[in-house]
Amino acid sequence: MEFTHPYAAEEADPWGDTPLYDASKTTIDFLSLHRGRKFEYLFDFGDSWWHEITLVKTDGHPRRGSYPRIVKKHGKSPPQYPDYDEGIC
Repeated sequence: MEFTHPYAAEEADPWGDTPLYDASKTTIDFLSLHRGRKFEYLFDFGDSWWHEITLVKTDGHPRRGSYPRIVKKHGKSPPQYPDYDEGIC
């Protein structure tokens, strides 16, 4: 399954292989995630910043606070919009 921006979901898949779901109307429950399941997330369509996310755990009882929560990351995050005048490429 592929979930995408609402505008992209309105367009048909050019190859007809994968139905596109509107990510803004999709709940986490619909994804049928389970412990150890991995999925990919594309953050920036222009720069293609792909992230692989692994579900670590869920107890089925959401607590107060902000979601989703990052529990572990690897490496330093690059600047999202570098200042090209400073020679960062």
